[in-house]
Amino acid sequence: MGGHVLIGAIFLLHIFSVVSGQELTKREVVLSVSSNPEAACVGIRGDGLIAGSTPFSLSELPEGVYRVEVRKEGYEPQVGRLSVSKRPDGSLAVEALPLSVGKGILRSALLPGWGQFYWGEKKRGALWLGLQAAAVAGLIFTDVNYRKAVDDLNSAVERYNNATDVEDIDRYRSEMWRRSDEADRAYDARLIALGLTSGIWILNVLDASFLSSHTLIASTGHGSLTFGLVPKTVKGAVLRSLAFPGWGQCYSGRKLSGALYCTSGIISIVTSIATHLNYLAKVDELKEAEKEYNKARSAEEMDRLRAKVRTKNRQADRALSYRQLSLYVLLGMWAYNVIDAALGWEGTEAFVEGTSGGMKLSLGWRF
Repeated sequence: MGGHVLIGAIFLLHIFSVVSGQELTKREVVLSVSSNPEAACVGIRGDGLIAGSTPFSLSELPEGVYRVEVRKEGYEPQVGRLSVSKRPDGSLAVEALPLSVGKGILRSALLPGWGQFYWGEKKRGALWLGLQAAAVAGLIFTDVNYRKAVDDLNSAVERYNNATDVEDIDRYRSEMWRRSDEADRAYDARLIALGLTSGIWILNVLDASFLSSHTLIASTGHGSLTFGLVPKTVKGAVLRSLAFPGWGQCYSGRKLSGALYCTSGIISIVTSIATHLNYLAKVDELKEAEKEYNKARSAEEMDRLRAKVRTKNRQADRALSYRQLSLYVLLGMWAYNVIDAALGWEGTEAFVEGTSGGMKLSLGWRF
């Protein structure tokens, strides 16, 4: 009797352990994560965040779909989704689900920064969104200012056309010319704002297309996941620096050089815009002086206004020279930034040796 009770207890204990094991495997899976090369930072986000450095193992990972980010210095980040499920035989099924390149680019084309958020680059997404918002605000402001200038010009034209007194005609003619110059300047400002807005939009889409290299590359097996990391390339650095100064340097890890080139680029662009606007203002002043000269009646007044026209002409010529110089500086800095992105990619030191007049000459470049 005692033996039967003991056998029954053992049988019940065995059944309980099997059932418990089945319940455990339904709730939990075990996953080993590795990368080539190793020591990559991996973040797996579901209901919470699981972070680790390869190689490592995960236990108590429920079945479901997870967002995965893999990062390692000198390699392209990888972003994608991971599907974890159990097969009928109890083995683990792991499937890597890369994000869609087209969806990322389309999102950034619809709203700057949206594609960057899609790829997990939240800071970059916020930066592009903020830049675009500021540019659009500037565009709206300049457009409103231009419309107001056009309304003022139309009012001045109407007053001039309705004037009958000689003094009123001269006064309204001067006002009409002044309003016309103001409308021209407002139009130029709106055109610049439109160019900046379009430029930011295009750069944002280019950035989203560059992020296509972040597509998750992984091989999966029974309970294992291996990431194949892709090294960053000199082509990626050059293309980024070609799009905007300093971008390629930041991409290759040279953050200080990138910041310097970016600052120089912004200063050069602002200077070019300022010198262009100054040139337009000097041209308007020259036109105004020519109008005054054409209205002169006496010889003394003509001599005085002729000297004024010459002065305004010299000022316009200097403004044109400054505008051309600032443009050359901008183009030169931009080209040098691209060359630096290419030559400074490896971060190595190269030496060229030669002879000059019997003296050994050693030249070195460090990037």
